[in-house]
Amino acid sequence: MRNREITREKIIRAAIEIGAQEGISAVTTRKIAKSCSIAEGTIFFHFGTIKDLLSNAFMIIDKAKAEALSGIRRELFDHPDERMIAWEIWRTYLDFWLERPLETKYYASFFRSALYDYKVHTATEEAGLGTYVKYRELMEGRKMFDSAYQIIGYVNIWQHIINATLNFANKISDGEIRESEEVKEFIFELIFERLMK
Repeated sequence: MRNREITREKIIRAAIEIGAQEGISAVTTRKIAKSCSIAEGTIFFHFGTIKDLLSNAFMIIDKAKAEALSGIRRELFDHPDERMIAWEIWRTYLDFWLERPLETKYYASFFRSALYDYKVHTATEEAGLGTYVKYRELMEGRKMFDSAYQIIGYVNIWQHIINATLNFANKISDGEIRESEEVKEFIFELIFERLMK
């Protein structure tokens, strides 16, 4: 790997660590430069703006999440039980976050910030949980969470699922909630109970 690529990765890693520990609004080029032992100008050389850097870090995490979700077996969608399908998809999603506590905190902080704008949303939309439900809907010609769609809309459903899952993943990683199958099933019920009706 070339020095330029190593420096770029170090910068992204430092941004993720600072964003995870202090919140996205606390990430500055000065803190990143100090953490990486580089000049601030090096950050601008690689990313142009701090927003570009922070968005880039978010998209790298999102791409890894999409790769984890792509491992879900397609035959799962042929199963007649919607609850079981939702459980398998969501569990893969939760486990991804539990394996990456720093990335989870960064992603949650970015997702809830003004930096998560239409441009970032559209760039990451096809890589998310919604893609898998859309696939199921295409196969059956109906919406999986039909009643919830009618009441609060598609975007609100996925924001609810993403926010709740990130919150629980952070609480489990921080030791506020113990990790067990029973706890995961309880969290699933809290998030999905009304959506599945």
